[in-house]
Amino acid sequence: MDAVFGAASDLAEFGEAFTPRVLFESSQMKVVLVALEPDQEIPLHAPGVNLAVAVLEGTGDLWLGDQVRAIVSGDVAVIPAGMTRGVRARGGRLVLLHVVSPLPGAADHEAERRPWPAREPAPDVRESLHREHQELLPHLEHLRALSEESEELDEETVRARLDGVLDFLIHVLLPHAELEERTLYPTVDRILRATGGGTRTMSIDHQEIGERIQRIASTARGPLASTERAALGAALGELEAIVRLHFRKEEEAYLPLLPRLSAPEAEALEKALESAGHAGHHAP
Repeated sequence: MDAVFGAASDLAEFGEAFTPRVLFESSQMKVVLVALEPDQEIPLHAPGVNLAVAVLEGTGDLWLGDQVRAIVSGDVAVIPAGMTRGVRARGGRLVLLHVVSPLPGAADHEAERRPWPAREPAPDVRESLHREHQELLPHLEHLRALSEESEELDEETVRARLDGVLDFLIHVLLPHAELEERTLYPTVDRILRATGGGTRTMSIDHQEIGERIQRIASTARGPLASTERAALGAALGELEAIVRLHFRKEEEAYLPLLPRLSAPEAEALEKALESAGHAGHHAP
């Protein structure tokens, strides 16, 4: 056989039914590129051959013996002969590399195959995070209004309204960002298989938001003459714009990835969010 080289997604052959592509075959082993559309599966079976699996692209579920493992790009599994195995795509296309040894015989192809059990119901974490964003967004209007009116208002009025804005920023927005750093972003990073890089730009947003809140709070502790009120208005306007853009990036780039989570992964994320008061949290 000739050498084979290329991107997995280009070499893969997708179809209405599972159609593996054999990349290499000898008397000792067989190398197969497995391509599955969303929710397509290889039924559960237990042939008498050893199997090494490398997940190249996508997310899915891998059956190992008597348990299911959530898999993402970069995962590897080795399944000994006689152990039940099967694979199912979840949330999108799934591409895997299978190395089978020894070469499967007729009995292995005839091994009893049974369908996967129904999927476990999973909480809609994406919707709960979306609802929280919708709860927080109206409070950004207070930032915009104070930004636009700060130079026209007297110092006493500015201070009174600024106290309410800072209460929201310090006690709601910053904890919201800190919780996402601990829970949401590590989960999304696993999906992207880019830990430390996939969500790094969002973490930079959080740092910038935190630094600007500190500067606004520092300004609020000093005199608020016309010059300070002008600077305060500009800072509030910039912060409001950054937060709105940050929410939009989460809504359009990250939350759509959450349906790729397995039911246990979704439940674990929801539990982590709820334990910190995230779900159902209302800003003052």
